[in-house]
Amino acid sequence: PENAALVNEAYAVLSDPDRRRDYDRLLDLSRLRGNAHGPRGTARRVDPSSWRVDHVCPMCRAPLPATPTRDPRCTRCDAPLTLPPGTAGAVRQASERRAAVRRPRSDAAAMITDWRGVAIDARMIDLSMGGAALLATASVSPGSAVRIVTRALDAVARVAACHRSASHWRVRTQWLTVKLLAPKAAAPRPGA
Repeated sequence: PENAALVNEAYAVLSDPDRRRDYDRLLDLSRLRGNAHGPRGTARRVDPSSWRVDHVCPMCRAPLPATPTRDPRCTRCDAPLTLPPGTAGAVRQASERRAAVRRPRSDAAAMITDWRGVAIDARMIDLSMGGAALLATASVSPGSAVRIVTRALDAVARVAACHRSASHWRVRTQWLTVKLLAPKAAAPRPGA
């Protein structure tokens, strides 16, 4: 079943011109960055979940700051480096069931797919302590890192799955880092 799923995913990427272009671009970037190559010269994807072990930013792979700060952020891409609440940094395998309850949401989001800030418009459709589901205007590669920015949070997540859903792409993610943003104070009402 695992091999069949890999073949189906490969077929879905290769048969869709947009997803194939995105995959080819990721392959080229990987080669330019000097990542290790797999058999027959194909680039091997680096798992963003290993960011703490590798001591690099999960979004851009830049080295982490040497000294911890109160609000840790990557010095290259400004991605948050705060561990998700309640996880103590544990990374679940894709086969594990979601431990937290999903909460429906309808928040506008920017899903940044490249450390240089290339963004895709998205809408968060559910949220949990372990990750989120979004509807996006373009596909993203499973296993890649994306930065998700809404009014309430700034986070880096690993893409667990991406499937076509009518005119959008349904993207399921697992949190790697999460920075909860303080709500903006409401303007004082006149006469209050």
